[in-house]
Amino acid sequence: MRNFLKYNDVALDLIKQGYPTVPAHGKRIFIKDWPRFGEVLPTVATVKNLTKRVGDYGANTAHVFGPNSPLVAIDIDIQEPVENRRACIAAWNILGKTPLVRIGKSPKVALFYRKQLGATYQQTRGSSVEVFANSGQMILFGMHPDTNRAYKWVTVRDFQGSEWVEGTAGRRSPLHFHIDEIPTVDPARLLHFLGKLPTRSQGDAIGRGEFGDVCDKFKRERKQATNEEHFMRIIDEQLAEMVSSKESQGNGTRSITIASVAYALTKRGLDDKTILGVFERHFKRWPLEARSLTRRAEMAIRSARRKQTRQQKRA
Repeated sequence: MRNFLKYNDVALDLIKQGYPTVPAHGKRIFIKDWPRFGEVLPTVATVKNLTKRVGDYGANTAHVFGPNSPLVAIDIDIQEPVENRRACIAAWNILGKTPLVRIGKSPKVALFYRKQLGATYQQTRGSSVEVFANSGQMILFGMHPDTNRAYKWVTVRDFQGSEWVEGTAGRRSPLHFHIDEIPTVDPARLLHFLGKLPTRSQGDAIGRGEFGDVCDKFKRERKQATNEEHFMRIIDEQLAEMVSSKESQGNGTRSITIASVAYALTKRGLDDKTILGVFERHFKRWPLEARSLTRRAEMAIRSARRKQTRQQKRA
């Protein structure tokens, strides 16, 4: 079990930075009528009083969302690494960057933005990508009840392909950014982002929607192959047609193409080196991103092989 920052350690510093918080036990708040703190924000005096009640309420630190909460959180609750990062990349490209990226149970991740003054936000719950704006709460600091490890705030060394990297000495958290330094998120762009994701149920079941349609299209094209050479020619055509989000104003197909092709080639029996060679021919179109794209392809290959192993065990 790792050490973690307790509510008493951070609450007063957080409120000075513009983040009102309350104590929690695990992921639960035991303060009576706690949702009111999203409407009438905790004051310094309230927080000082709550620090004296940690024994009753728990040592974790929670932010309560509501009409007067300054934050919007996008909770990407996807366990499959490639799909998780695809959703993160879509958020990054459509909504813009934020310095506040929090990990609880990796690879699940939450991105925090600031509300625009006077704006109205649509909250979405019950799917694997949720938006917290008008109700609910999220833990900012403390011990995750499932992992028994501290929640951590991370930076992104290479957002489009590498592992999450913890910020130097933890200097990437709300303790180090005043609320006014956090970028705002436009409600219309938030809806646009949500519209670009496949419909999913909790637990990462692949749903329909635009990206599901793309995968179906790829599968139909590959089924038309008459021999191995024809199959590989179709794969090359699919890779040649992929575009980045920057090239297409947030409508990129690189991530979903990489994931789909990696699955198809591993299922076909090709070894990792051969598959990477296929990808790398097409990654030359983006010389500045070639290395990170290769890492993303490696991750997609590993994910595809794990998925096929699970399927074989169930068969």
